[in-house]
Amino acid sequence: MVRDNASPSDVVHIEIASPGFTDLSTAISLGYHGAAFEAAVNESNAIYAGIFNFTLTFLVEPEKIRDGPALEAESVVWIAKWYYASLKTSPDSVRAIVTPR
Repeated sequence: MVRDNASPSDVVHIEIASPGFTDLSTAISLGYHGAAFEAAVNESNAIYAGIFNFTLTFLVEPEKIRDGPALEAESVVWIAKWYYASLKTSPDSVRAIVTPR
């Protein structure tokens, strides 16, 4: 379903954040799931062009976070920083957080 006559202001912007880590030590690593998240965003943008525009941001710090327990402690800070920064740059966007858990 594509709306050919939609103006850019009619498009709903969906900003997705995915906190994680890239070390392959556990199944919840973005090293395993990140590509699928990117593919889903690309496919969704193709299907819903003119209606929705999805963007994806991975929230990672490879030098700091290497496993799930460390991620839990840090992800709240990352999500808050991402959320409030995105409010300043694109206040009309819808925000979502997606994790592999």
